[in-house]
Amino acid sequence: MVEWASTLRGTYHAWVPSDIRQFIGPLMTNPGLYLILPFIWFLARREIPRRLILRYFGLLALGGLQGLVGWWMVKSGLENRVSVAPERLATHLALALFLFGALIWCALEAWAGQKSFKRKGRPSDPPDDPGNPTVNFHGERRSNQTHASTTDPESRLFKKAKGHEAKLAYLGEVLMENRHGLVVDACVVPATGTGERDAATSLIASLPHRRVTIGGDKGYDTCGFVETLRTLDATPHVALKAKSRTLDRRTTRHPGYTLSQVARKRIEEVFGWMKTVGGLRKLRHRGGARVNWQFLLAAAAYNLVRIRTIEGTA
Repeated sequence: MVEWASTLRGTYHAWVPSDIRQFIGPLMTNPGLYLILPFIWFLARREIPRRLILRYFGLLALGGLQGLVGWWMVKSGLENRVSVAPERLATHLALALFLFGALIWCALEAWAGQKSFKRKGRPSDPPDDPGNPTVNFHGERRSNQTHASTTDPESRLFKKAKGHEAKLAYLGEVLMENRHGLVVDACVVPATGTGERDAATSLIASLPHRRVTIGGDKGYDTCGFVETLRTLDATPHVALKAKSRTLDRRTTRHPGYTLSQVARKRIEEVFGWMKTVGGLRKLRHRGGARVNWQFLLAAAAYNLVRIRTIEGTA
């Protein structure tokens, strides 16, 4: 084997000029080249969704920056030393980890695309490309009643607000106590129009039976939800819509209602932490049970961090 490798190396040096050999090594070891060529090919064929084009350009820019940082790191080992500078090596590693995370983020975003949302009960035609099939759903009316995802059937097509794009998603509900901002209970439910209110009702019903006040945003200002809270011995302190008739001065005139409206906004701190630190901005699992497990784990981690903060300021 050693003799055969030596013969092959001699043949390579004999037949390939040295000027060409200088470019073959970097060409074979440069991963950016293997990324940009397919990117240009699929971009020219218009097979990349518009929402992902800028992100892919950002990945290519990060790849180029990684190469520059690598050259900057290696250069430190060529200047009066035989090893690279530790701080440059750490920078190179940190950027590589960031690039790896960005790749996974874009992959999950592409994985949860609209191509997997297909009509129920209709056999699909064989794809022209199994890895990246061409799907044209423009002009087709799609809803959760007629379509379902083939990659995650429990997810639902959901639009967060007017003007936002509809995405395959779940709804996460959090029940927080007002005094310390700790999560009392949490759950994940299918993304439906009444999913948040239904989940809130189940969470409140599971509390020990005693008189409580429940705050919420304007999405909970419906007659059905308010009446359900009253049957559970819970006083509704929801934010009122412009033309709301669910609550009157008998509820809103008390100072406790004003305090609830101030305290309820702290729940956004919970969701913000769970998205940025808890890793819930992009789901890493499929299926309601696994997503619910990840959501509960992030809520428990937030409580630990919150308790540490409270004890530090006590």
